Amino acid sequence: MTSRRRHPPRGFTLIELMVVVTILMGVLALVPMNLYRWGARSRLENGANTLVAVISASRSQAILDGYPVRLELGKYRNEDGETHYGHRWIVTNMPKQSSDLIMADGEADEQRRPQDREWVTTYWKDLPQGIILSGVSERGDTWKELADDRPYSVEFGPDGGVERGFAVRLEAEDLEIDKEDRTITVVVNPLTAEAASYDGYREVPKQREEHEFQK
Repeated sequence: MTSRRRHPPRGFTLIELMVVVTILMGVLALVPMNLYRWGARSRLENGANTLVAVISASRSQAILDGYPVRLELGKYRNEDGETHYGHRWIVTNMPKQSSDLIMADGEADEQRRPQDREWVTTYWKDLPQGIILSGVSERGDTWKELADDRPYSVEFGPDGGVERGFAVRLEAEDLEIDKEDRTITVVVNPLTAEAASYDGYREVPKQREEHEFQK
């Protein structure tokens, strides 16, 4: 019988260990960058979803109140001089019926009439940090930037319609990738007044003319 010699298990060499450590360091270096991008993308999607919800709420509120609701999207500076992007509403507390014109003592309020409008402006609601409104469009490929303290304004009517169709581009300014890839466009259909969000660039649907509905 020939005896077989058993060799002890072979360990890793120093070079092999250095290669493994180098690979692990490279992988770990990519993790913070991917988490950063994921966080920025998440804030971008959150901002777009919020804007779609705000537009839908403006339309619903106008129908519910029976009076127009004006939505403003803008770029403004707070008391500390910091630039923020956000939205706010301008609503009316116009009296709806004669009973709303009666004062506490039962006398009629001669200073108010049903046709009088008293507009109330709400406080700004900010978009997520790092998300900006990079442009607004009302037709085709014509886009304009928002200036400081000069918000874009659009009105939703009590019939559920919108004053005009428009599109807004939201951009994650802290994402270092192509501009279109870090942009979501929220589009409000001029016919249905419904809002939807799309990845990248999108244009406003063309407003159909009256003769296009005629046979």
